[in-house]
Amino acid sequence: KHGKRYFNYEVGKGKCEFHRKKESIEYEEKIDGKFMIKTTEKTLSLKEIVMGYKDLMNIEKMFRDLKDFIEVAPVYHQLNRRVKAHIFVCVLALLVQKYMDKIIADAKIKISSQKALSKLKTIKVVINQVGKLNLKYVITPTQELNRLLRVFSIQKLPKMLPDVSKETVSLAPQKAQK
Repeated sequence: KHGKRYFNYEVGKGKCEFHRKKESIEYEEKIDGKFMIKTTEKTLSLKEIVMGYKDLMNIEKMFRDLKDFIEVAPVYHQLNRRVKAHIFVCVLALLVQKYMDKIIADAKIKISSQKALSKLKTIKVVINQVGKLNLKYVITPTQELNRLLRVFSIQKLPKMLPDVSKETVSLAPQKAQK
């Protein structure tokens, strides 16, 4: 498909002849391994153009990381407010990830925020139901997890969580009473 850049060819009368395009091949060899950035912005310096491109690559990488970080499948929204809410959640998750990266880096721990989150997900809560009461016990974390929790200023996890099963929170809008 892209051979036209490098070869001229003729097909006919039961034969196919081709010839190398020397100038095109020399040009490709000259730029091999280099990026070419084309822009219509005439007021930007070369450095600004390159930094803008690198920022774009960083933003794209962040969004790829973000999808992995919050583990979401593609979501197709029909309403404008839902699209805005989805973008808000994504940007908020990205902010949390970058904040976690900073805290981890400041603590001089060699672990990514994704790995830290995976390790933190191993903390479990066991629920024992006694009558109408739910007893929620937090499984004791390992020493490694305790060190990671301290990095995030969590000194100690509680052994037991309060029973909030009787409290209900409604997110549905309340109907006006007449």
